[in-house]
Amino acid sequence: MDSARNKVAICVAAATLAAGAVVVITPGSAAHAATVACGSSCVEPYSQEYGTESIAAVDSGTLQVGLGVGVGAAGAYPAEDFEVTDFGPVSDFYEAGLVGPVVGLTWPTDQTYEFFYAPGGVQSGLCLGLADSASTGEGVTLQECGVDANTVWIGLAADESDGYQPLINATDTSADAPDVLTVLRPRLWLRGANMYLEVDPLSVVYGAVSTAQMWANESGVVG
Repeated sequence: MDSARNKVAICVAAATLAAGAVVVITPGSAAHAATVACGSSCVEPYSQEYGTESIAAVDSGTLQVGLGVGVGAAGAYPAEDFEVTDFGPVSDFYEAGLVGPVVGLTWPTDQTYEFFYAPGGVQSGLCLGLADSASTGEGVTLQECGVDANTVWIGLAADESDGYQPLINATDTSADAPDVLTVLRPRLWLRGANMYLEVDPLSVVYGAVSTAQMWANESGVVG
């Protein structure tokens, strides 16, 4: 389906046009997620483990493919400015040949998202993604938006709880233990954030997903 392929190919332009009317996963109630320059169009992913006081942040805040992404103290920092766009169901991407059968047939109705890095409200052309196909322990980094499924994330609706849900990378190849966005403990080499992000197998204990793998979005201007 050409329309689905275009969703990825022109995602930067689409996000810019949709600014201020972006569909996000499930925003929290308070405002802790963007600089004034980015304003109400910005959002921030945050985990259930650490809440809205610790939000996604780019290492050093610079523009560079492959730069690490972690979680740091919420503040009015350009390194924490992101925009999120909902590109519709997984089935569209599967029909276009952009995702594999494991993802396409297991979660066909779940929604797909890209998280655009927009420091100061300026689209950078870089998104939260993976350098390679999802594998356990692979770090989340800035990657070019709209190139392939590496920057596409899927909200796992079946495990949604209290406004949080796991985010599966669209390159995943395991239906039983999908690699999902996970926030981990500090690493000294990640200078711009207190904790870092990677993908790890979905962890479910007594029917509950690990809080380090449950995500929501905050919106608005910090302070």
